[in-house]
Amino acid sequence: MGKTIKWTILCVLSLIISVCGFVLYLHYNSHKAESVKLPVGLYTVYGIDISAHNDTIDFEKAKHDIDFVFIKATEGATWKDRMFDYNYYAAKKSGLKVGAYHFFKFDRSGEAQGVNVTEALVGKDLDFPVIIDIEDHGNPDIKPEIVRQRLDKMVEVLQHHNVDVMFYSNKKGYYKYIAPHYANYPLWICSFTNPPISEKWTFWQYSHKGTISGSKSELDLNVFHSDAEDFESYIEAFKASNRR
Repeated sequence: MGKTIKWTILCVLSLIISVCGFVLYLHYNSHKAESVKLPVGLYTVYGIDISAHNDTIDFEKAKHDIDFVFIKATEGATWKDRMFDYNYYAAKKSGLKVGAYHFFKFDRSGEAQGVNVTEALVGKDLDFPVIIDIEDHGNPDIKPEIVRQRLDKMVEVLQHHNVDVMFYSNKKGYYKYIAPHYANYPLWICSFTNPPISEKWTFWQYSHKGTISGSKSELDLNVFHSDAEDFESYIEAFKASNRR
């Protein structure tokens, strides 16, 4: 084998090793960025958020590790999560505090999305405002002003049905879609920095890689911004406002 061929083979192997190393580096850091370690004792109220993409949760076991669960109810104008009813009733039966969220689709009518949510929540007794999940991921590229107009329409429909609203997003989505008009609404923020955001927040999704009793798969983990006493007061205030 000539020197030129040997040199070419060595160069190719070296390139392959470098590329593989870079891919592993990106993979490691992407997963590393999906969670932040919280100081022990800083937060005392923990929860998860789930959808049909997760495995079936044994809430009787899960309740020993968490205090609340946010469950996906709907997406877009017509789609309903096939596990919503099961997750809702099973979580309620276990005694956990339960909330519901809607994934907002940029290319669907805001009015229709509001109707979709209200229909899915008939007969449900939630412990938190309905959460609108608004983020670029999973959505087409549409001008932010159009997205906000459709979001406004959805909020109008929910308010017409006396449904209180909370917003979920990451930091980019918060400043892009929520802060301009809804900064005073409760915020559930997804962030892998501590603190999660400089603005006021109510719930913080701090990990996509969590584990709890009653589940065999990794889950999103969340905390409430204050202690257990304030958590109960928050829920009582929400319930009282809905009884008016």
